[in-house]
Amino acid sequence: MDIVAKSGVWFNSAEIAGSFYCDKASMEGTVSLVNGRVGGTFSSLGCKAKGMVTLYGAEVERDFDCSGSRLSNANGSALLVDAAQIKGSVRLSQIFDSEKKMAGECFEAEGVVSLKLTRIGGDLDCTGGQFKALNGTCAISANALFVGGCVYHPPAKIQGSINLSGARTRELADRGFVGESGPAITYFPVTVEPVPGTNSSAKTAKQVDNGLQCEIVLDGFFYERINTNSCLDWKARKGWLERQPKNHLCEHFRHQPFDHLTGVLRAMGLADDARKIAILKQRCLTGSMAPSFNRLYPAAFVRYPHWLWRKILSLFLTYGYQPGKGLVIAIVMAGIFGWFYDKAEQAGAIVKHEGKEQLALKTDPNAQQGEARFHPYVYSLDVMLPGTGTSPWTVSTQPVTGSCTSWTGWICRTCCAACPNSYTPPATARNSRCALTP
Repeated sequence: MDIVAKSGVWFNSAEIAGSFYCDKASMEGTVSLVNGRVGGTFSSLGCKAKGMVTLYGAEVERDFDCSGSRLSNANGSALLVDAAQIKGSVRLSQIFDSEKKMAGECFEAEGVVSLKLTRIGGDLDCTGGQFKALNGTCAISANALFVGGCVYHPPAKIQGSINLSGARTRELADRGFVGESGPAITYFPVTVEPVPGTNSSAKTAKQVDNGLQCEIVLDGFFYERINTNSCLDWKARKGWLERQPKNHLCEHFRHQPFDHLTGVLRAMGLADDARKIAILKQRCLTGSMAPSFNRLYPAAFVRYPHWLWRKILSLFLTYGYQPGKGLVIAIVMAGIFGWFYDKAEQAGAIVKHEGKEQLALKTDPNAQQGEARFHPYVYSLDVMLPGTGTSPWTVSTQPVTGSCTSWTGWICRTCCAACPNSYTPPATARNSRCALTP
């Protein structure tokens, strides 16, 4: 027989020895089991409640099942299960049939679903759930939630944010919630409904910017592994990380979500995806350091050198994760400059440095005057490594006086030798063999 209650139901501090069933009940007002204890299962399949349903501080020995329920509370939380202890599983999902297939009404909540400080011994199942936060607030608040089993979060409809700050679970299963990789990849394939009071129509989450009607707070969220049926591709996980609040990716950058995902992927044997997530973190961190000169303040000028150095690391070494990239760039540059130096030597723009040649003769008694040959690619490497200066060859040009000679000599000689056609050394300079020394 269906239960109908129009003035609310209170079981505060009650102790129920067995299970509590209110399947297909229709209730208006507050349904409260604050600090109560249920010795079996708390079941409310297909329940309809207008008002807050609260199990604050309650203890449930087995499962807490709200599959197919419709909860609404215009004044705040639709379901409040804070600081509760549930030894079984929590189901906020669509009703399943005997073959474990979705075959019934979905769980719907208009208002906040709060699971703060709750300990769940089994799984948290949100398969097919619909969560609508009123006035653009948090739809699911799970601060410091502990789940001993798996968090199932497949396709759902969400309006509002998800707060997983400080939450812990053994396994994360979000297949469908985080999209599959492919040519037409959708990083977040859920329907995001427009915030009330706006003129925007419903969009997919990929079309919504990071201002978000559906953002996820991941700072402090720990999970031991990701279910193998979920999408493990780094591009899909990139979209998942980008669902964080905008300030967590900019001025108040959060390292933990990136570092933890990198560690989990590496532990699962996905070293390549883990490395790409680590590179993504460094790029996001560099972007968060970009100085703003809209207002003149000292911090912008202090941060600029650090930001510029990180951009250089990104360009040449990919923050140290691709050291071979820097080697390839160096070889290519040495080849290009070597070609220029060869043309410059043929044009007479590069001559022997008398002082260095005499030093070479002293160190090598078998060497003879003028026998050294010019090797453009060896000279190119010598120029690219400031401070070496082992080559007896140098650029013949007009004297450069002042401090420029001491701290920009190697740069100047590279530029002069690289453009031999634009400069023809005069006879007086060639005879005097004036040289730029580093």
